[in-house]
Amino acid sequence: MQIFTSLVILLSLGYLSFASAGEEGAHLNKKVSPLTRVGYDAGYIITAPLRMDAHDIKKFLLFSGVTYGLMTMEDRINKNVRQWNYEKIAEFVEPRSSGRVTNSEYAYGLGAGIGAVYLYGLAARDIKLQETILLVIEASAINSISTIGLKYIFGRPRPYQTDYDRDDFYPFSGLNGFPSGHTSSAFTVAQVVSRQYPTRWVKIPAYTLAALLGFQRIYSASHGAGDVFASAMLGMWVGDTICNLDKAWKNDDILVFSNGFRIKF
Repeated sequence: MQIFTSLVILLSLGYLSFASAGEEGAHLNKKVSPLTRVGYDAGYIITAPLRMDAHDIKKFLLFSGVTYGLMTMEDRINKNVRQWNYEKIAEFVEPRSSGRVTNSEYAYGLGAGIGAVYLYGLAARDIKLQETILLVIEASAINSISTIGLKYIFGRPRPYQTDYDRDDFYPFSGLNGFPSGHTSSAFTVAQVVSRQYPTRWVKIPAYTLAALLGFQRIYSASHGAGDVFASAMLGMWVGDTICNLDKAWKNDDILVFSNGFRIKF
């Protein structure tokens, strides 16, 4: 709820910031405030389904088919994963010395890590690292909102919620098993970092850590394989889109008008 409220405030301020300009025609991108830019980026991602063409629909159907296929095999996959002797991997990804890591602890830990890296970028005067962290923050925030919204829309139970049928969905019921917020966040960060530093020395560790986190979500019975796969794809798409939008803003490929904005790429 706090994240949702934050996004509403963010979008509202972004809209008011732009509307108060009151200028005719297109603004130069350098005159668009960062807050307005984030608001437009969020709006572009949230409204993406409205702009799907035939090619997008084909990819979405393929994605949906794979997700559904994994969901039908989740009981078998989850059982096999839990039988494997991978306790050390699960503990490495999510320590259990004091019980399961809560969402708040995960968020605080991730936030502290991102903040520390950004401060290092400031101290080292590393502009690219600073830009990368800002992109990670923006992409992670938008991904979190998208994930939370989808959780409540679908209302899928988690594997340990045995009072519900996992083959059914309970929209707006408060059940939040699909998609996985941890997994989508991890792959969002991995995608942004990999786009900013496109070398195998960055990509392999980034995606490996994200995949290990997805594995842990299955191992702990917090999510099924279908949930984790869909979340990984969602996170990578959000991260990739934010990087594409960042490039478009820098190249003046986004023209902002008094009645909206237009992307040329």
